[in-house]
Amino acid sequence: LCSPWIFEVIRNGDQSTLGQGRHIFLVKYLNHENEFFRCLVHKREDLQ
Repeated sequence: LCSPWIFEVIRNGDQSTLGQGRHIFLVKYLNHENEFFRCLVHKREDLQ
């Protein structure tokens, strides 16, 4: 279940090459039904 925040999006069994190993940060509403993504509720303080 995702909220209108910036989520740390981790692809299942894969890591992003963006940010040199950092996870992809997407400002997006992801459905909790999407099996390919996990939504971790991590509010980025540096992006406030």
